[in-house]
Amino acid sequence: MVAIKRFIKEKSETALFDLGQICILELFPVWQKANQQEYQDFIRRHIPKDDFNIAKLINTLIYNGESKYYEPFCKLFDKKLVYEKLQKEIERVPTLRRKEKNIETFMSIYESEQQR
Repeated sequence: MVAIKRFIKEKSETALFDLGQICILELFPVWQKANQQEYQDFIRRHIPKDDFNIAKLINTLIYNGESKYYEPFCKLFDKKLVYEKLQKEIERVPTLRRKEKNIETFMSIYESEQQR
């Protein structure tokens, strides 16, 4: 947590999302475990923002369009919030889902879960 707090102080909270896959997969669970509420507030504060690049986050963590990366992603990020953000992005860029295999993977699995 010390490293996370120092990074935020020196850079910013949003810069955490620009870290690579390995850093996100290592640091975010630490924060989530150390302070669940603070972590959830952080996620809810950033993902809905208009300038938040949800496609980049998904492409960083759900790569090659493989479904095995969906669950680890959803453990770190509120999947309903991500889905809602993606729907807004797709309204803005209708081809996004078709062009991005990783986004299609996320959307398809989420929608399938909702139909059960």
